[in-house]
Amino acid sequence: MPRKRPPAPPERAPQPGDNRPELALPFPLIVLLLTASLTWFAILVIVGVGLFYFDAPQMHLDQRRLSLNFLAAPDNLFIAWCGGAIANFSILDRWPIVLLAATVLLGGWLAGRLAILALGVASRLNVVERQVFAMGAGLNLLSLYALMVGLVGVLQQRWVFIVPLMLLAIGNLFTIQIAGTKPGPGDPLTGDLDDPRWCWWLLAAMPFALVMVLGAMLPPWSYDVREYHLQTPKEWYQNGRIEFLPHNIYANMPLGSELTGLFAMGLAGGPNGWWWGAMAGKTVMACYSLIAAAGLIAFGRRLHSLAAGVIAAVIYLSTPWIVSVAITGYNEGSVALYSLLAIYALWLAARDENQPVAARFILLAGFCAGSAVACKYPPLLFVVVPLAVWVAGSAAMRFVDWKRLVLHTSLFSLGVLLACGPWFAKNWALTNNPTYPLLYSAFDGRTRTPEKDRQFTQPHVPQPDSAGNRFSVRQFFEQAAWNTWRTLGASLIIPPLALVALFSRKQWPFIGAAALWGLFVFLAWWLFTHRLDRFLVLLLPMAALKAAIGVFAVPHPSWRMATLAFVVLGVIAQFPFVALHPDNRYFAPLARLRRDDTELGEIGIRIESAHRWLNQNSKPGEKVLLLGDAEPFDLELPAVYNTCFDDCQFTRIFKERTREERLVALRAENITYVFCSWSHLARYRSPGNYGYTSEYPTVELVREELVREQGILEPIQIESEPELGQLFRVTGKP
Repeated sequence: MPRKRPPAPPERAPQPGDNRPELALPFPLIVLLLTASLTWFAILVIVGVGLFYFDAPQMHLDQRRLSLNFLAAPDNLFIAWCGGAIANFSILDRWPIVLLAATVLLGGWLAGRLAILALGVASRLNVVERQVFAMGAGLNLLSLYALMVGLVGVLQQRWVFIVPLMLLAIGNLFTIQIAGTKPGPGDPLTGDLDDPRWCWWLLAAMPFALVMVLGAMLPPWSYDVREYHLQTPKEWYQNGRIEFLPHNIYANMPLGSELTGLFAMGLAGGPNGWWWGAMAGKTVMACYSLIAAAGLIAFGRRLHSLAAGVIAAVIYLSTPWIVSVAITGYNEGSVALYSLLAIYALWLAARDENQPVAARFILLAGFCAGSAVACKYPPLLFVVVPLAVWVAGSAAMRFVDWKRLVLHTSLFSLGVLLACGPWFAKNWALTNNPTYPLLYSAFDGRTRTPEKDRQFTQPHVPQPDSAGNRFSVRQFFEQAAWNTWRTLGASLIIPPLALVALFSRKQWPFIGAAALWGLFVFLAWWLFTHRLDRFLVLLLPMAALKAAIGVFAVPHPSWRMATLAFVVLGVIAQFPFVALHPDNRYFAPLARLRRDDTELGEIGIRIESAHRWLNQNSKPGEKVLLLGDAEPFDLELPAVYNTCFDDCQFTRIFKERTREERLVALRAENITYVFCSWSHLARYRSPGNYGYTSEYPTVELVREELVREQGILEPIQIESEPELGQLFRVTGKP
């Protein structure tokens, strides 16, 4: 049967204006707009590139400029990622880390989702906001659970970590069955800036996200990370409980994000669980920055447009500082996430449609601010104090009812206390000082003395410049320039675009509030800390959002094209720079990286030669005593060590004792080896450095008295230069 032709659609009725001629711009006007666009792009390039590549310390400039060579030869960059040879390529051996990290992230989301539902704000959030707040709150809840389990002393009971995950999964399934899933509210998508196709811009951030995750799965190389960020969870896991560590002052500070690694260790179990759990925890810590990027998309969409949120996420993830802290294993990424979420929750609380549940959003904001403090002490000043003032001030201006003001400030404080209070309580119970090792004059503190307090406090306050001034106008502006574009982790994109955001008059209230908070944080950082630049990473989410607003500050296609082109230029220029991290062997075999195989290239050598020798040659039951060296994370045998601020273990064992008493002390603690890191000891004792708690250990004492005269120690030949460090075996020969 022949098919019938479908009937023709009815003709459209004539509409008004159908006969209106198309408008065409005059050619001179087109030339003018094109010239203006090119001029604006040139200004951005001159300002951004000029500052980034010409106004910085020479060492930083060399690194930035040399990284551009890889744009012409990207194959060399990939070879470096493989550890010097493509034949080394390996990626599937990361699956245990991926599985553990995914389990921790899933557990955090399950816990956070229930918390958001219980708080009663889920119906006021759209789908992206629900996931972001759930992940942020849930990861801290998981961390607090690991803290409680550790204090009870059951860290090596795997079921203690598996059963809660199963209960969380059941609880979430139950809530879905009862309530179902409802789409949250959201402003209607209107205009070209809310076109979903803007999400394709996230592909520009994908290489940075991959570098973060792949780099986070590498064994740690940073001294701080191997000294306490990962060493503390390892030590607690091996001890089976969270306890006071008198030999590691940093282990007694809040380590909220690091305890996700302790949770992963508990899930992994076994004698090697500490290593796999640490790598998974380090990977989870990198994911905090990815969650923050999702938060910027949601916040930008609410505040301005979907386009602004997406571009803010691209700018944020491509910032060298963010990639660096994510790969290294620092906790600044988690602090930045919680600072963003706390501000976001307060912004949601201030919206008119959320006034019936404003108190609940304020409680959520307090929990997020407290979660930042659970990661480290500085956010107590940088985040909690200004946001508490903001809550009190906005309540006073908005409501005449003083009961509401008291309620809001009390709820914010309660949220802070719930999120970080257990850490202060733990320190109070174990050390008699909730802020250990700070505020010694107010609380004292276990093992602390006036001498130790001075040694710790002196290098952790503002240091004098070459003229002997700690506070001067010149120093202030030098630090401002340093942290804006001169430091190694600065962004090429943010400074010029954040300034031009002022052209967006509609966003002045937000820009003004964000700038006021940023100024407060910078002043507090400049006045009260030792001015470590990565402490200011928490400002980057707001800075990226302001820069994204600057991209669309003028509603004209020429402006948009020029600023977006500048963003693309910055992303391309920054990628090889961030990809050339101190250890960028993202595709080298994991087992060889763990043992620090020297054949994979000298650039990535992470650990002391003595540590490698001990891992290969030590026997079960043996221990090593470390002098000067306080980074025992990679050691597979137990270590007796101390940081430069704690009592010297070498002095405790050897000082004012006879030869026989020294041998008895060594054997009582099963110490078979002694490693003396002369380079670290000299660094600590150098002028302007941290100092060392004991002047007793010296090169002459070890070589002349302990080796030559008493024969207690016998040198072991290793690859390291003797002037840098020496490894000895305890022999006790006459």
